[in-house]
Amino acid sequence: MDAERNRAESEGNMKQVIIPKGSFFAITRGAYSDYALMGFYRANVDIDSSKLMGKWCENHPKQKEDYGFEEYGFWTWVYSQGLCEEVEYYEWHLSDYGKASEMYIEKTQEIWE
Repeated sequence: MDAERNRAESEGNMKQVIIPKGSFFAITRGAYSDYALMGFYRANVDIDSSKLMGKWCENHPKQKEDYGFEEYGFWTWVYSQGLCEEVEYYEWHLSDYGKASEMYIEKTQEIWE
């Protein structure tokens, strides 16, 4: 029981959710003012994020620790496996502080450039 609990704690108690093949999903990171959208993707296969995280942490045990997880390294590794492909998308910004004059639409820049 303790081994199961320790493993769950070290993997962040991440609930197993499968992203089905063909589904679109967004990659985000951070919180509050550090929150960022990293991109939109389409799954080429069923993606089990909890299994990927488990495999990553086996090879990078220090990243299980608080403030030790390197999300860009993890995502680069996941993306390099060909499990998904990036899709072109646009940002439609509706307003700043309720000002309609601040509305714009622009094609997003790739984060990997």
